[in-house]
Amino acid sequence: HDGQEPDDQGSTWFGKENEQGAGMLLRGDHNMLSVSDSTVYKNIGEKFFDGAGVAVVGSGNKAGMERVTFDRNQVKYGQGGAILVSGDGNELLVQKSEFRDHKSETDSRGSAMSMTGAYNNLTVTESLFEDNTGFTGTCIYHAGQNQTLAILDTSINKNSVVGYGATVYVYNGTEAHGISNIRYRSQECTARVVLDRVSMNYNKCEGVSDMCSSAALTVACAHGSLEMTDVHIHGTLSKAEPTVMQIGTGRVRMTNSSVTASEGDHYAIYFKHSGKLHTDVLLEHCLLADNAGGSAVEAQGINLTLSDVTVRNHHRHDGGHGGGVNFKGKGVATLR
Repeated sequence: HDGQEPDDQGSTWFGKENEQGAGMLLRGDHNMLSVSDSTVYKNIGEKFFDGAGVAVVGSGNKAGMERVTFDRNQVKYGQGGAILVSGDGNELLVQKSEFRDHKSETDSRGSAMSMTGAYNNLTVTESLFEDNTGFTGTCIYHAGQNQTLAILDTSINKNSVVGYGATVYVYNGTEAHGISNIRYRSQECTARVVLDRVSMNYNKCEGVSDMCSSAALTVACAHGSLEMTDVHIHGTLSKAEPTVMQIGTGRVRMTNSSVTASEGDHYAIYFKHSGKLHTDVLLEHCLLADNAGGSAVEAQGINLTLSDVTVRNHHRHDGGHGGGVNFKGKGVATLR
């Protein structure tokens, strides 16, 4: 009921099938939901429907998940295998929770988690995503305008994609390729993405090159920003551009972070300007080592600053551009 605060502790939801919210469905506006110390597993969202484990549908809702294990929930052609939040002005806080072994079928989104709408806030902290497989946004699919996404103290390991974005896919209605760890794609939104103390190990993109464009991170937002601090990406594999890829405009800052032992057909990190506003990218105190593909950093038409950045033992494949930093197009490059 509106304004009420359901509180589910110590619950187990198992083996349910439904069009939406097979394990639990909360529908309406301005509700509050708190789930803790619970297990949600082997629930199935039927064909073309969403939210196999927990579904929160409406606007102005606040949901919290703490110490919840989500395991082997499945959507066939819908969104949100473990969690679906749909509507505007919603908030979702996930703490100390695990998402394991979720799978989704062709053209599904958010094999583990999906959040869609405008002015939504999603925070994930002290959690684990592991061994999930999907078509788009295997771990998190975040679609809409003017959204905030924060991933803190979290591990994202051994996830894979056969379509677009594998681990996190943030989208705002423009057609684009996908990636296998993080995808953040839009042209006209105001959004903020923060990653702090995050590790991503052995994630991979198994899609064909014209569908899957990177194996780690893409950010494109005309009025948005991406902040990465103490983010370490290791052992990612992609059949297209490999580890960190940015398309579009905005502000990007990557600090005390590393990209190592990753392999793909093109670049380790790719930044491209594709709008009227300037793109300002700063990498400081970072390590790029033992990667294979094209150049370690590919920058096209942006303002790029590398400060105390080490590029070491990078292997260029045949046909790749450069081996260290490849800067082209209009913009300013500063190395210090």
